[in-house]
Amino acid sequence: MDRFDPHPEPVELVPHRPPMLLIDRIVDFDKDTGMSCEADIKEDHLFLRDGRLEAPAMLEMIAQAAAAFLGYRGLLLGTEVHHGYLVGIQGMDFEDVVIPVGSALNVEVKEERGRGDFGWYSGKVSLGDQVACTGTIMVYRDPEKKSD
Repeated sequence: MDRFDPHPEPVELVPHRPPMLLIDRIVDFDKDTGMSCEADIKEDHLFLRDGRLEAPAMLEMIAQAAAAFLGYRGLLLGTEVHHGYLVGIQGMDFEDVVIPVGSALNVEVKEERGRGDFGWYSGKVSLGDQVACTGTIMVYRDPEKKSD
């Protein structure tokens, strides 16, 4: 099996809970390469200040999408899901894109490479055809700490 139909909810795949859970649904998934999620920008969004989405929100969305990707793949393969930690950021670029309340952002992650318990994931956050953020994160997967 390559995916579930329907896709699992992000809350089933990551340890985050509202209001810190920033991705709302999985749109597409490929166990070998990555996934695409959507993040709804509501009036009460944790990272909304003066009507603008703060840049750290997009970094966190990419990190949560990477965590959801690993969780989803773990479910498919029947392996245990371990806690992961964001340990590095490379070339994170933020564009001045107006993201209105009520928007749904597309959050994409692709697994670039892995070595041992470390993985590198490229990410992109966009609103329609406007790219708001791109960059690469490094994640450490703790082999001792398993998710519940």
